[in-house]
Amino acid sequence: MRWERSRQVDAVPLDLLRSEQTRLGRERADAEERLEASTRAVRELEAHVEAALALPTNAQDHYRVMDDQGRQLLNQALFEAIWIGDDDVEAAEVRPGLAELVSDDLERYNCGRTSVQRRLSGQPTAR
Repeated sequence: MRWERSRQVDAVPLDLLRSEQTRLGRERADAEERLEASTRAVRELEAHVEAALALPTNAQDHYRVMDDQGRQLLNQALFEAIWIGDDDVEAAEVRPGLAELVSDDLERYNCGRTSVQRRLSGQPTAR
């Protein structure tokens, strides 16, 4: 609107007006492309986060269908350390950050820092 008023009084040469309109159009198109790319990236990140959060809640199902290498990778993804007894897992230390996300499940299955601390202090772990 201002450009038109300025043009009406010959304050802005026509070639400058056209070049500015072209430049603004390019900038707007670039901004829209960046916005679309950012929106796609955020959606992908959200999907990865949701998948990561779902993994510990149904890890047992995944574990049952995985081969040995898959189980090892899953263990490495979820745990800092796992202590194995004669026939069972005695304790496990969950990766930092994960314990807070799945703390209810950890208490139910007696994994995480509390069982690790009990094991290292010589106290028995509950089963």
